[in-house]
Amino acid sequence: MIVDDLANLSQYRELYPAIGPALDFLSRQDLAQLELGRHEIDGDSMYAMLMEYDTVTEQKAMWESHQRYVDIHRVVSGSERISYAWIRALKQTAPYDFADDYVAFEGTGDLIPVTGSRFVIFFPQDAHRPAIHAAEASGRVRKIVLKIEVQKMTAPHLAYGSGQIHDLAGES
Repeated sequence: MIVDDLANLSQYRELYPAIGPALDFLSRQDLAQLELGRHEIDGDSMYAMLMEYDTVTEQKAMWESHQRYVDIHRVVSGSERISYAWIRALKQTAPYDFADDYVAFEGTGDLIPVTGSRFVIFFPQDAHRPAIHAAEASGRVRKIVLKIEVQKMTAPHLAYGSGQIHDLAGES
């Protein structure tokens, strides 16, 4: 997992050159006016989901991780906290859903605030539980989630670069 500020996006462009178009989208100035829903960047291998929702309590938020896509989260307006943990520290509650690229978990993790120019990158080993209240009460959030196929993240240190889906128990 990476937590950083938009001012540092150029560093990620150097690490992962293939995701330049996604980083351009992430820093667009018109995200507050852009239509909600899916926005194509590079077909199914790279796209953005723009959404609005009300935050929930930590107990109501759901743990998830993805094996096919790396997620980049940025709150456009409002604020939320996201809980995160390594998948090996959580209990998997259902088998991997290949069609939806989704694995559900239960357990506890650490909370980080996401607001303003902060963004968070979640890799396949990073479970996350988004949409948690940043304050005592629910708040409205407008958020963009970039979905980038793992193969686009070609940094040599990434174990998932083969594009092969792995069983979370460690079997291929």
